[in-house]
Amino acid sequence: MIICCVALINIESDFGTQVSSKFIFRRGNMSLQILGFVANALSILAIPFAVLNSKQNIVPYIDNKFSAAMLFLAASVIFILCIKEYIEKNKGKTYKNDDEIKKAMFNIIKNSGSTVIVTRNMSWSNDKDIENELGRKSSHGDLKIYLQHIPNNLDEIANLKNSMKKYNLNFTPSCRFTISNNGHHNEAMHIAVPGNGKHSIYSYSSNDGPIFYLAKDLVRLLETS
Repeated sequence: MIICCVALINIESDFGTQVSSKFIFRRGNMSLQILGFVANALSILAIPFAVLNSKQNIVPYIDNKFSAAMLFLAASVIFILCIKEYIEKNKGKTYKNDDEIKKAMFNIIKNSGSTVIVTRNMSWSNDKDIENELGRKSSHGDLKIYLQHIPNNLDEIANLKNSMKKYNLNFTPSCRFTISNNGHHNEAMHIAVPGNGKHSIYSYSSNDGPIFYLAKDLVRLLETS
């Protein structure tokens, strides 16, 4: 039984590496990841059958049929929870209205160290808590904002002006994102995507490959524009 439990833990840990990260869309093809889930599921389900076919009781005084049933139930719960979390993360986090978006952005900024924001006009910044947090970060040199238009509410914050840079391009970048903990090992990028009257925020870590580093390159281009 101990060996079986260790196997289950190891398999769950393997799932966790793929789906329990704070950031979504790990590197690799999604189809291959799903196939990986199926392969792991088959590995998990093989354990109860091995217990069932054992000639000796795995757990003293407990019939192998009962032990196999418990292992099967545990394996099924682990698999279902992992798939559920994987699907939820790949959907991103969806926010129904402006207040929810503002709260989400406030939490990203507040819980971050050095922060970089690429936006058009910071329409979500019209909030007293966000304004105060931006001012605080700016005063500590932990904020950089690249935008096309500076809104009146930010223009009135004196210590924020040195942290804002208007980019001079012949077009408006469609991509708007925030990089939290910029320059640190746990830096992450958060992209807001509108759709059907709602907004979803997708998050990526530096482990997520090209999409993260394309954003970093865009920041460098805007810095020199």
